[in-house]
Amino acid sequence: MPAKGWKPKERKKGYRRFLCAPRKGSGRKVRQNQDIPRQEIEAIVDVDHAVYGDDVLNEGFLGFDVTPPQQSIKVLSLFDGIGAAKVALDAVGIQISEYISSEIDEKAIKVLKYHYHDKMKMVGCVKSLTEDKLSEFGSIHLLLAGSPCSDFSLCNPARRNLHGEGSTGQLFFEFKRILDYLTEAARVHGHDFYWLFENTFSMEKNTKDEISSCLGCKPAIKCATSHRPMKRKRCFWGTVPGLYSPEDTPVNHQVLQDYLKPYRKANVSILPTLTSSSYSQRKGRKLPITEDDQDGYLYITEEESIFGFEEHYTDVNLSITDRRRLLGRSWCIPVIKSLLQPLADVLREGGFRV
Repeated sequence: MPAKGWKPKERKKGYRRFLCAPRKGSGRKVRQNQDIPRQEIEAIVDVDHAVYGDDVLNEGFLGFDVTPPQQSIKVLSLFDGIGAAKVALDAVGIQISEYISSEIDEKAIKVLKYHYHDKMKMVGCVKSLTEDKLSEFGSIHLLLAGSPCSDFSLCNPARRNLHGEGSTGQLFFEFKRILDYLTEAARVHGHDFYWLFENTFSMEKNTKDEISSCLGCKPAIKCATSHRPMKRKRCFWGTVPGLYSPEDTPVNHQVLQDYLKPYRKANVSILPTLTSSSYSQRKGRKLPITEDDQDGYLYITEEESIFGFEEHYTDVNLSITDRRRLLGRSWCIPVIKSLLQPLADVLREGGFRV
């Protein structure tokens, strides 16, 4: 009940007309205290339709156009190297609740710490990731790995393949052990789980077939020439969305000259597969660039750009030799981005069980 002496507030004359006034800038002019002829109403609607589109004719409130927040996931990256997986995940806009990195190379860890000391959890060697340790991580939604390829590559005459004594190829079975555990954990806890495993295309057929048999799928073959002016053919096994679909992007027409300083001239348009040695830049006896009439090799910053990193990404008080070795063992980031983009779309649409 109103307090004693309370009086309703008097509204100024024309107050209700003010509430119903047209939008500012709509182009209407309403004559006060007069009825509006029908032809003028139709003209007003025509003006509003021209300015605001079809929505002005819709009846009722349709709601605000608000994009829902993207889901975030927990990632485990084995043989993480210098963090190419993290760079690619950030580039495609995947939100990460926690990034767990397994790496033992001290110089690679130095690069990781420089860039991501507060953005990832470093857990050391894959062999130390027991079931108890894995259970401490909680729900892992994405597993990424690219085990060492030196004992698989046909370029290595002393390769020991999967089962040779002391072969780094045996690390594949560490990946398989962790994959099996995380797959079962995801089934039990009812959350979605994806994985991606990478290794060189240049391996013996029986080795490739055994890996495919262990993983239960055949590899998708991707080459860096679709994105960068270098050859880098790789096998990818996994369950990430769209892995086995043809690439939508056209073949890249960039050439090496696009990545050089203006005063440096490319002697080739596309580089061979870059490894940890500078000699991999040679095409026969031809060196990749010419500067001041002298043939030479790529700058390390040019290599970083070709792999998809920012210039000086590996410049953390390491020698050029060490930096080139780390790059040669890394992923080509544009290729990984193209493989992870469909997963980013799934997360953005909210169709992921976390």
